[in-house]
Amino acid sequence: MSNKQPDQQIHDELIKRSEALGLPAYPFLPEDGTSYPFMVVSYTQIVPQPTKSYLVGTVSAQVHVWGKAEDRKLVSDWIGKLMKEFSIIRQIDNTRWSMDLTSPTEIIKDNSTQELLYHGILDIKFKFH
Repeated sequence: MSNKQPDQQIHDELIKRSEALGLPAYPFLPEDGTSYPFMVVSYTQIVPQPTKSYLVGTVSAQVHVWGKAEDRKLVSDWIGKLMKEFSIIRQIDNTRWSMDLTSPTEIIKDNSTQELLYHGILDIKFKFH
């Protein structure tokens, strides 16, 4: 078992859980032509609170879900499923986790491609110890 930093632990866990739910997930935007919907973990940020014996703190992550213009409800449903799934993360390797249940989400229209898309954004914060 490899020793991962907390930000890498949560990054990998978010992708794993999205895939387990049936939503393809990527660590970066996939190639053009990838089927919608899909999820991307765009970033993680660790805010450590060192102690004398071990590391504690928070990890913020931003997760994006993209879907076609006619699939706004599908994007909304995936955001809800992901939030529910991510909220039950309690342990990864030897690290204990808890998600801040006030983590915000939003859905915006995205015209960054040739076709109009819906873009769901989840700003998630986890405590670890």
